[in-house]
Amino acid sequence: MKLHHIGWFVSDIHKGVEAFKALGFRREGDIVIDTYRKIEICFVYSKDGGLVELVHPYDKSSVAYGLFRKYGGGVYHCCYEVQDIQKSIIELRKEHYVICEEPHSAIAIDGKMVAFLINSKVGMIELLETGEEG
Repeated sequence: MKLHHIGWFVSDIHKGVEAFKALGFRREGDIVIDTYRKIEICFVYSKDGGLVELVHPYDKSSVAYGLFRKYGGGVYHCCYEVQDIQKSIIELRKEHYVICEEPHSAIAIDGKMVAFLINSKVGMIELLETGEEG
């Protein structure tokens, strides 16, 4: 697995983008509204190539909204690129990861398949299926 991005909760997507710009990040693309997950997303890049996904849950029925209310702003997941998402899920279940969101296409990442898992010792991770060997 290869790290793709860090997921970061923000209370306001526009203010979050501006705050990261002040840290030397640049916005990549438009703000995307993911109606399936009920979140706003915007990616920002650092000068050294680090990628951060800014996430704002805009609806109380979003799973992300509950997490945001509980933990507040900041890092809440790491996303890893995998060649085969189903195979990776099977392997991670052997390591005591539990699915918290089944694979689904991600509008903010060109419709690629993603899944979210959680482990009591690591927290939440996201898998991003690339189809490429890493």
